[in-house]
Amino acid sequence: MDFELIGKLYGIRGCLSQTATNDSHARRRFSKVEDDDGAWEGLIRPFALDVIKLAGSKAIRRLPRKTQVVSLPTNAHTRDRGSHSLEVMACSALVADVMGLNSELIQAMALGHDIGHGPFGHYFEVYISKKTGKKFKHAVFSVVLAQRIEREGRGLNLTHQTLTGIASHAREAGLRAGGEMKLNRISPEADAVMYCDIIAYLFADYNDLFMRNSLTGSRLRLDEFPGLREHMDWFGANQRERTYRCLAELCVESSGRGQVSFRECEAAKRFAEARSLMYQAYATIKWERLEKMMDGVYDLLAELVPGADPAVMFALLTEADVEFLYRNMTRINANMEDCLSATALGDVVRHLSSDIDFTNPDLDW
Repeated sequence: MDFELIGKLYGIRGCLSQTATNDSHARRRFSKVEDDDGAWEGLIRPFALDVIKLAGSKAIRRLPRKTQVVSLPTNAHTRDRGSHSLEVMACSALVADVMGLNSELIQAMALGHDIGHGPFGHYFEVYISKKTGKKFKHAVFSVVLAQRIEREGRGLNLTHQTLTGIASHAREAGLRAGGEMKLNRISPEADAVMYCDIIAYLFADYNDLFMRNSLTGSRLRLDEFPGLREHMDWFGANQRERTYRCLAELCVESSGRGQVSFRECEAAKRFAEARSLMYQAYATIKWERLEKMMDGVYDLLAELVPGADPAVMFALLTEADVEFLYRNMTRINANMEDCLSATALGDVVRHLSSDIDFTNPDLDW
């Protein structure tokens, strides 16, 4: 790690504290909710309560069984969606502390940012969008899930600030072609989470795909992506060094610009190049082999629970759930509980409203 760079961080502590979201601005959709969570409102800082609510949610419990970049890895050290979320939370807390942002708000956004992912990661988004003709975005569904599905349909009653940060974290329309990471200025915390998410997954995915060789079947070879190793090694000798280097550079550039930013310094430009190469690697991973299995499970869900959207139900499944349902399709009868009780849908499906729209975050309040 560059000690000169670390030294700069001591001189910029609290550089964006004047722009940080104030706890007094926190607002919830429902006030004075008389339940276990509501009893703590007013006693606990609002965004800290959001972290607590999310940490105990069913959505968080499902994440360790969902793909980060490798599906159903045999190596337990390969990242899943749950461990990725914890890493983003840790990175976000670090930059919040250095720059003086609201640490509890940024941690709530980071912890909840991926709860709307379906099984098999981003391929699920592609599959459901094609299947339904409606664009499935995990960031939007994360908010739908938090408001309409958790706690037997009552929702978690998170603050508007946390929900908008979750909804806005994935701004990657152009990223897959090496496009620019877009800032939306909803809050400095939301912009910081967007950067921390990308920094965390890019170096972690490189580790899992190339250093750990976690893919089963056809493995990716680093020599097939010229320049990728050199770009990664510029940031450090291992994933931890690379991540810390980028987080430090993010803080230093943000201090100089007076707002969250990571696009002008040399590290940001090199990171953009490395990101572009990594997206070439992502594009070579074959997911289409899953389509037959996913078609079968989608149709099964539509048959078993005709009153609920099969896309919403599917999004709540883990990968092990999908495989279980597919393997047992020929032995499953029309009894919904017999079929679903062994899956993550078992204690959720009866509370699913038929009017849940996975494309509508419903944040106009």
